[in-house]
Amino acid sequence: MIDMQPVKSSSIKEIGYDPKERTLAVAFSDGSLYHYADVDRSTFDELAGAKSVGGYLHSGIIGVYKHTKMPSD
Repeated sequence: MIDMQPVKSSSIKEIGYDPKERTLAVAFSDGSLYHYADVDRSTFDELAGAKSVGGYLHSGIIGVYKHTKMPSD
């Protein structure tokens, strides 16, 4: 289980990171959860500290890292 932290974003509810697996987790406001593979800790830190979390996600993560949509509970 990846520990999640809330973020201020209109489309993203929470983000989390598993350093052992190098997995970024992004929970969207619509309830969907995506895992992005092979993400550096520095990339997660930049995402967490970005002025626009959604903007950073779209410019620096989506289309750059392989992702998996996780099943809903």
